[in-house]
Amino acid sequence: MPATYLSPTQYEVYGQYHGRPSDIQLARYFYLDNFDHEQIARRRQAIRRLGFALQLTSVRFLGVYPQDLMTIPNEVVKFVREQLGIHHTAEALQEYNASQRFWVHQRRINEIYGYRDFHDWQASYQFLRWLYARAWISSERPSVLFDLSVAWLIEHKILLPGITVLERLINSVRERSEKRSWRLINQHLTSKQKKQINQLVKKPHVEFDRLREKPSHISSPQIRYHLDRLEALRQHEFHTINLTHISPHRLRTLADYALSAPASRLRRLKPERRTAVLVAGMQKLAVDIQDLTIDMVDQWLQETVRLSRTKFEKQRLKSLVAFDQAAFQLRDFAYYLTTLPDDQPL
Repeated sequence: MPATYLSPTQYEVYGQYHGRPSDIQLARYFYLDNFDHEQIARRRQAIRRLGFALQLTSVRFLGVYPQDLMTIPNEVVKFVREQLGIHHTAEALQEYNASQRFWVHQRRINEIYGYRDFHDWQASYQFLRWLYARAWISSERPSVLFDLSVAWLIEHKILLPGITVLERLINSVRERSEKRSWRLINQHLTSKQKKQINQLVKKPHVEFDRLREKPSHISSPQIRYHLDRLEALRQHEFHTINLTHISPHRLRTLADYALSAPASRLRRLKPERRTAVLVAGMQKLAVDIQDLTIDMVDQWLQETVRLSRTKFEKQRLKSLVAFDQAAFQLRDFAYYLTTLPDDQPL
């Protein structure tokens, strides 16, 4: 996995304001309740009360304290200032930003509201436990997992670390969970099965390519072919390996890679990963072929019935001419009988 997987937008919005917050965000993160007003009112100077409130609402929204309060959008400053009934100047806010109170207020907010540093061992352990569980049971892309991690840290009042720290940490946890899944799958294989699974992608005749071949059309020979393919797949007995202790999402990710990657790429994988990928792929392939064969039989039967009905209708239409001729002859004969004199013998 590349070390950098985040988009430029994710770098831009991480831990800082990116445009004006929406009205919903203003109401959720920047509204000051009675407890907030009580804490803010303990600051004697108006500019300190405003600075305290701006830092409090910013850390709620961003997950980290802004280093320069002048970067806060004017709409946010106005929304907070109007709640406090404070009028200020930009010079006064800059002076507060450069004062020692700026840092003192951050520590007070942490103490009062329970914000913790990311490198606090309890906070980091709590986050790592969540992150590992999420990476283990899910198959989200690293960029998606990054956004979910940021949201989790903000929700649990853990101050965001540097973006590269979090980026590398997610990489490390995902790699660790992947290697664990490979190891668990390999533990359930005998040396004979490992040799068999590696033979599937060896040259010159790649058996795995034949096993994962898609049907070209629906016909009885194709159905028989795929039934034979299913039987050949089951002879390897990889479908009997119990992998219920591994997340279905993770197994599906491994299987999808096995069924889509060319054999040359599968051969270049590390042995432990290649074995795990192919086992997951073989298990999913057995289910897919079985479902595919059932669908093909169903469609083939429907098509056969339709063709039989069409053929019957065509034959019936052809026979209508002969039926009409016979009906006319019967009519003429009946008319002839009814017009004979009574004394004329038949």
